[in-house]
Amino acid sequence: MVIVVTGIWLIGFVLSFRWMELFSTPLRGMAKAFTEQLDIPIVLITAVSIGAFVVAWFVLRGFHSRAVIQVVTMIGVAMLGPLFLADPLGDVLAPDGWLSQGRDLGISIAAGLNGDRTPQPTAVVASMQEQLADNFARKPLQVWNFGHVIDDRSACRTAWSNAMNVGDDDLVRTAVRSCDREAYAASESPDPTQLGEGLLVLVTGAALLAFAVALAISIVSSAAGSIFHGFQAIVGFAAGGYIYGPTQTFLVRNVVHSLFAALRMAAQVIFLGVYVLFLGDIFRQAQGQVMTVFIMGTILEIVAISQLKRLNASLDHGSEWVANRFSQNLQGATQPPVGRTALGMGMVGAQRHGLHGLGLLATVGAINTVGNSLLLEQLTQRRNPARPGSMLENAAIKATWEAQTREGYMGSNGFLVQSYLNRQLYRNVAGYAATEAGGADTAEAVGSAIQNIVDVGGTPPDANGAMLGANYRDEARIERGIKSWQIVTNNVADRKLGTEHLARVVAAMAQVGFSLDRGGNALDIDADLATLKESAFQHVRASGGEVALRGGPDGFQQGFVRDYLESRPSPTGEDRSYLRLRALDWVVDEENEERGLSMKDIENIRAAGLFDESNPKHIAASADADITDNNVKDSAEIAALLLNDVTPEEARNMWAAINSGHAKEIDDSVREFVSDQSAANRNAVERAIGSQQATELRIARGMWTGLGKLLGQS
Repeated sequence: MVIVVTGIWLIGFVLSFRWMELFSTPLRGMAKAFTEQLDIPIVLITAVSIGAFVVAWFVLRGFHSRAVIQVVTMIGVAMLGPLFLADPLGDVLAPDGWLSQGRDLGISIAAGLNGDRTPQPTAVVASMQEQLADNFARKPLQVWNFGHVIDDRSACRTAWSNAMNVGDDDLVRTAVRSCDREAYAASESPDPTQLGEGLLVLVTGAALLAFAVALAISIVSSAAGSIFHGFQAIVGFAAGGYIYGPTQTFLVRNVVHSLFAALRMAAQVIFLGVYVLFLGDIFRQAQGQVMTVFIMGTILEIVAISQLKRLNASLDHGSEWVANRFSQNLQGATQPPVGRTALGMGMVGAQRHGLHGLGLLATVGAINTVGNSLLLEQLTQRRNPARPGSMLENAAIKATWEAQTREGYMGSNGFLVQSYLNRQLYRNVAGYAATEAGGADTAEAVGSAIQNIVDVGGTPPDANGAMLGANYRDEARIERGIKSWQIVTNNVADRKLGTEHLARVVAAMAQVGFSLDRGGNALDIDADLATLKESAFQHVRASGGEVALRGGPDGFQQGFVRDYLESRPSPTGEDRSYLRLRALDWVVDEENEERGLSMKDIENIRAAGLFDESNPKHIAASADADITDNNVKDSAEIAALLLNDVTPEEARNMWAAINSGHAKEIDDSVREFVSDQSAANRNAVERAIGSQQATELRIARGMWTGLGKLLGQS
């Protein structure tokens, strides 16, 4: 009930104008002091001189009608000015001023609607409060406490009023008991319905208070606007009204707005009177159904708040229109084009005059401007503080700034640039591959580009962006090339016997065979062939190339290696190639320090065809041979190596030459096969691969310590 009573009191307090008495005297004193500062001869003479100059200018330019209007306007300001400046705010704040008269006019019309032909403003305001109190406080409270309105019985109405004036709850129930036992029973044993009615009273009371606040703000705003324009009119009557253009418009707007404040006051009071009358009629027709009407009253209050806002907007529009039209007439525009405004009306006047449809857009634009303003960012220390997620966004921006401002992070050679330089490197080496292959969109160029990127530390997935950056355009070929390379890489572990590079060649050849045998499409076959070619290239590059041996191409060591490679070694059997490989292992193993030859060794060397009868060194070794045969070597090949003074280091070089020879044979056969996928070329590749596999398998199966170590290091 406190909320309801507060709303009713606020309406009466605002309409009584007692609040204006609080600041009426100070404001009138300030207005007079302000007038004394402006209403001095020098200001008047200056303003009139400017106005006279404008009149003379109009006469010289032939605008005689404008000159006459300007003269009449100046005379009018000179006549009305002293009357206004004698008491600038008297017409606004006086008990019989514009605002009070507007209020009295509204009250008179509202009273006439209620049937009162001789209204007194104070009595009418009190009557409005009484109706509001009866309809929003008294009757709902009776329904809340007793289940229905007890005022329908005159005895109960009088008894309840007397008891409420005393303020004793027990006395209220006792008084009701004597006239309405049903109501008394409801007060003694409340049911849930009464609880709901109490909540309804709370909600509707809040609506009434909101309506009272809206009405109070509107009325006080009207008074404040009239006072504000009254202060501005002092400047207009003291000087601005004599000068043509915006300054005269300034005076007109202030006078018109002050007058419209009185009209606004009358309209608002009439609005309130009609509203109270309408609610009173509804309550009278309700015949005890108070809560239903109470709900309707709440809805009407909410609607009334919206309608009051529209009423004020309409009055603002009318005020601007009148001021604009009057100013146009003063400026000589008797029939101005539609939508044009007088000098001095500004954009505010134009918007109120005819741009209501852009109100929402203008509001949104203003909110957006404030939300993105530098001042708001400085206050909140955040960018775009009004946007959703701005805190998270600014935290991310701050973290980025902190990282970028670290020493060495930015700059042409900073860490940020360095982190992208590998991409530039990948693109460059992909471009080199395209140049060497004679074009970018070929399987050979794609395979070579992937090889180059891997060589500089990249991975096959890095190759996609690098090749696109190097102007490779056949994306399907790029995807097939990367896929083929990755498949081979995944299969290397299953193919490894000795060196990883040979295992890669084996895996690549198997992938080519898979694509050819299953009838794969041309793109897949080309990609697999390119991967095979690059795998063979890796292998021959890792072998170290041609190895220089003592004696040159025609020497014993080179002949020993050449004979081994031409013998086509097999994984099993102790043929000549096996014996030669075993001999190299024996010499490489430096633990075999006994190097003397026996006569039996010489005989074995002669039988194997490894003795050179024309070589003086061989003849001398034969003469010095040990005749006891205590140190006969395992094979003639070992003896031949010792006969030719092959050292462990030279034996290692001979092994490297064998390994390089295998790799070169594989690379040559692969190149032939890539250019022509005939069965013969395919068999040649498989034979070359098989030869090196047999060599590695012999070493692995024999668990040889010399070549076994070298094979593990390959």
